[in-house]
Amino acid sequence: MFEIKLNNSCNSQFGKVIYQAIKLLHNSYFNAVLTKRANMQDSSFSHEVISFFERIESQIRPFVNSLDSRDLILSFILYKIISDKSFSNEEGFEYFIEPEYQLAALVNSEFIGNSYQLSHRLIHTFYYIEERHSDLRDCFFNSCRIIKENTLNELNGVLLTLNDIGSINEWLSVDFATYIFEFVTERTAQYAPEYITPNCICNLISSIALQFQNNPINVCDFACGTGGLLLDIYNKSFVIDEVCGNEINKSAFAYAKMRILFSGLRLSRFSLTNANALESITDNKKFDVVISVPPFNVRWEPERYKDFTSSRLKFSSRSADFAFLWRGYESLSSDGVMVIALTHGTLHRGGRDKDLRKILIDEFNCIDTVIGLPANLFFGTNIPTCLLIIRKGREKTDPITFIDASNKFSRVKNKNIINNENISAILDIFKTPRNVKFFSRLSNIDEVRKCDYDLSFSNYIEEFNERVLNVTGDSFTRYHDIISGFRKKFNDKNIVYRGMTNAKWELKPSIGRLDIEDSAREATERLIFEQFKQQALPYLDFTPRNEWEWLALAQHHGLPTRLLDWTTNPLIALYFSVEDDASINDSVVWLYIDDASPVEIEFLSDIPVMFDSDPLKIPADRDAIIFEPAHLNKRIIAQNGLFTVHSTPTKPFYPEKIYKVIIPAGLRRKLKEQLYHYGIHEGAVYPGLDGLSRKIKWVNTFR
Repeated sequence: MFEIKLNNSCNSQFGKVIYQAIKLLHNSYFNAVLTKRANMQDSSFSHEVISFFERIESQIRPFVNSLDSRDLILSFILYKIISDKSFSNEEGFEYFIEPEYQLAALVNSEFIGNSYQLSHRLIHTFYYIEERHSDLRDCFFNSCRIIKENTLNELNGVLLTLNDIGSINEWLSVDFATYIFEFVTERTAQYAPEYITPNCICNLISSIALQFQNNPINVCDFACGTGGLLLDIYNKSFVIDEVCGNEINKSAFAYAKMRILFSGLRLSRFSLTNANALESITDNKKFDVVISVPPFNVRWEPERYKDFTSSRLKFSSRSADFAFLWRGYESLSSDGVMVIALTHGTLHRGGRDKDLRKILIDEFNCIDTVIGLPANLFFGTNIPTCLLIIRKGREKTDPITFIDASNKFSRVKNKNIINNENISAILDIFKTPRNVKFFSRLSNIDEVRKCDYDLSFSNYIEEFNERVLNVTGDSFTRYHDIISGFRKKFNDKNIVYRGMTNAKWELKPSIGRLDIEDSAREATERLIFEQFKQQALPYLDFTPRNEWEWLALAQHHGLPTRLLDWTTNPLIALYFSVEDDASINDSVVWLYIDDASPVEIEFLSDIPVMFDSDPLKIPADRDAIIFEPAHLNKRIIAQNGLFTVHSTPTKPFYPEKIYKVIIPAGLRRKLKEQLYHYGIHEGAVYPGLDGLSRKIKWVNTFR
């Protein structure tokens, strides 16, 4: 690993030249490393790794609980790495072990056929490694206990699997280490989950920090857990002097050391301590970047900590959130930046927490950005959280940026994640600070004072005009009253409705949601549209008369397009929102009021030239155009269907007059039954034998 220790405080011209030269060299080297890692991420590599870990888990899991299985897997992988590097006599490797303790010697020994003797020999080997290399102390301790307490009949099989795979030195990378920890965490999420930060959060936090400090000289995480944040920012940036991490939990501290070694890096490159971050500051050192996800809502006793009792600041014992925040702030250099994850209570709690917010805003104006995150991101909790970006060196008049990203997530298995598209949307506000409706707002300090130092997003960012149906009472009547109220208010306007099965989903056309590079999106959209037109003809009873009819037909049959489906019938929209009556998600009916009359395809030739005959070329000054399709088939007629066509399909559609009615998940089944009695069901919405069959099936199920 390429390593540099250099102090950037040198003021000579020669020193600055040398510093820049080494920086350039390091960046070139790191680009090569990242390219190599990218090349390793092919399907064969991934499949080999997945199969390898699944096999090891299947050999261990029948004999121990999931928590012990995690410790054994991590210890075995560490032992495998140490053995491989010792066997190859890798130059500069810090943790060499003698041949008789290496994996190859163990699997070829007389012990391999005797589980009892093999267990004792392996425990002896683990103790030997910890005694010889004090840096690895506690990395094998739990595994020694587990092996002593359990009869591992497949222990020889595990060791043979480790040996048969060959050297895994080429696998070692930050991505590999991340995969290992996500692999074991998914299976043990109920055990000490707070020490493992999801990879998407690491990616977001490090990316934000690097918006302010592109090449930080030193970085610190005072509650580093397994070290994921430190490794992520190290993997992205030029950290020339020091990477510091602290973790209070003994096991998590050991995991952090293991994770660094799994990344193919040297422990000596990182300065790690096992201590309570609230008790002392690391040698009063100042850092360019502080990043951290401290434990949420930890109760503590401020009077026990001298650094906080002697301070003029008074901290609440209800939560240590502000204690962690203040510890990080004190550790920042004069132009340093901190990105810290906290709960929403930090933003609005009264009492001492409010007093601390007032000081941070009025005296220091150090709160640069507040970002609301989705719920259910972290292991072990589903509460919504936020990121606070604290920055020294701000001017007294600099505004605070609020970003509400609570709806920016994707669902994977039973957890929410922030994908790269979501992260890009957040980072874009840092690159070009601006107000974006329903998403971001730059608020001056006077505005914050008027809100009594309450940093809740609802005080600054306009929310959708929402109506929520009550779980109790007559929800169908309530829905009718809401729609009637809107129709009375906008009686001379065009109102269209759209039902969606998840209230968190954005109003974005399917081509905009397609997982492709934005630079290729337009070409891909036209390509698949042309392919559809060429290949659909044998299946049609008629030929569409123009491009708009073709596009409506493609949308109707599931091709990704720049269209969104709407209906003029609010009951049809309600049906689509509750169609999946077994879903656990709240659903939604959107109402869009447009002052302009819908474009009718049949009269397209009479429309001014501003509406090109090509529906993929919508004028940029129009976010969307409502158009009524020709009655291409019975389904569009039955659904009272029409479309919006969007000029920028990657942009969520939130015009000025957009409203939403939230349907709680518990009401889905009840509302679907009531809709049936009003003639809105599968048979009516999907005319034909398929819809009829679905209706018959559903009727005989719910009754």
